[in-house]
Amino acid sequence: MPLNNTNWRPRVCCYADEVGDTRTYYLPNEELVIKGDKKLQQDLLHYCTGHFTMDEILVNLSPPYDRQELLGLTEVLFKNGVLVNSREYWRAYHPYSNNPMPLFEALSDHALNELYNKIKHIQQGWEATCDPPMTFPSLLRNRRTTRFFSGEPLSRKEVVELSWITCGTVSTYAWEDNGILRRTIPSAGALYPLVLHVLVRAPGNDITTGVYQYKSELNLQTGWENEAIFKSCFINDTYVGTCSACFMISGNVHLECKKYGDRGYRYTILEAGHAAQNLQIYCAEVGLGCVEVGGFYDETVTNALDLPDGVIPITAVCVGRLPKENSK
Repeated sequence: MPLNNTNWRPRVCCYADEVGDTRTYYLPNEELVIKGDKKLQQDLLHYCTGHFTMDEILVNLSPPYDRQELLGLTEVLFKNGVLVNSREYWRAYHPYSNNPMPLFEALSDHALNELYNKIKHIQQGWEATCDPPMTFPSLLRNRRTTRFFSGEPLSRKEVVELSWITCGTVSTYAWEDNGILRRTIPSAGALYPLVLHVLVRAPGNDITTGVYQYKSELNLQTGWENEAIFKSCFINDTYVGTCSACFMISGNVHLECKKYGDRGYRYTILEAGHAAQNLQIYCAEVGLGCVEVGGFYDETVTNALDLPDGVIPITAVCVGRLPKENSK
C-alpha cells in the first residue's frame, strides 16, 4: 500500500519472534529479518488484525511513535508479504499451498496405509449400486483417470469442443438485467471468474503446439520453443509428457473476492472443480483419456500463461488419446 493510503485494514499473515535486537518473520519460502525498534514492531502488529484501519492505528500509536516511521515500517512489511490488506487475505494463504509446499510434511508409507485403512473402515457395509440404464450415471461410472496416452494429437475442433464443455458460454443470460451470459458451470453470483488456457503439446494438421486462451474462440498466445518448456510447468510425471493437451483452469480471485471477501477464494476453487468435472465426464463420453493434475509450479505456470495480478492457476486436466490396447 502507498504511504499516503490510510483507509485499508492491515492484517498479519505469518508467525514472528524476537532474537536479540531483531525480529524475524517466517514467510512461506523465506525469513524476513528486521532490525530496529522491536517495541514499535510489536505495538504495530498488535493492531494489524484486520479490524482496524490504518487511520485508527495511527491515532492509537502516534504519539508516542512518529507517523512516518509507522507508515514506513508498514510499507516494508506489506511489500514483503508480512501484512496484507484484510480484504484480500487470499493473497496470504494461497502461497502456503504452492508446490513445493513449504509447511507440508509428507505421510510415511505406514501413515498412508493407516489412512487408507481408516477409509476402508468407514466404508464397511457400503454396497455397490446396480448399473443404472441412464446415460449420465453410466458416464459417471465409466469415468476413469488415465496416466498414459498414445501421444497422438487432438484436432482443433476437438480442443474447441473440450474447451466449451469445460467453461464455455451458452446463449441465455444468468441475469437478464445485466446481460451476463451463462456458462456451462454454476458460479457464485454469476461472476464467472474462471480463465481457461489450453497447453497444446502434440501438434496436429490444424493446430500447433503452444499456449491458447479460450473465450468464445481458441486464440494462440505463444508457441512452445521446445517441449521442455511445457514440462517445466509440472512436477515430473510421465502422463504429462504423453498427453495431447493440458487444460489449465485459473481463477480471477480478485474479482470473486470483491463481492464475497475471503470466501470468494473458496467459491473460485469450487467453480474450477465444476469445470474440471465437466471436462472429465465429457472425455468419458467421447472415449478420450484424462487425468486431473495438481502437481504444477504456480509461478512457472503464471509466467507461461502471462496471468495478470489476481488470477491464479488452480487445477489442470491432461487429455489425450488412449493407447491402442486401452481404446476398445
